[in-house]
Amino acid sequence: MLPLQSISTQVSPDIRARLEQIAHEKNCSSSDILKDLIEDYVSYRTHLEAKVNQGLEDLKAGRTVPHEEVKEMVRGMGFHVD
Repeated sequence: MLPLQSISTQVSPDIRARLEQIAHEKNCSSSDILKDLIEDYVSYRTHLEAKVNQGLEDLKAGRTVPHEEVKEMVRGMGFHVD
C-alpha cells in the first residue's frame, strides 16, 4: 500500500466546530472523519460515473424501454401515473 498523502482545505468556523464536535462524539479525529468522507465520495462518484456510462452504452445499443411501457410497469406496482 502506498503511503497516505495530506490534503488541505478551508472551511467556515461553524463547519470546523461541528466537525470537531462530531469527531469528539465518535471518539476519533476530525481527520479520520474527513478521510472516510472523501473515500466514500470518491467511491460513490466512481460508481455513479460507471452506471451513467453503462446507461449511455445501453442507449446507443438500443437497450431501452419505451416510456409508455415503463408507465404500465409502474401502474402494475400499484402507483398512479399520469
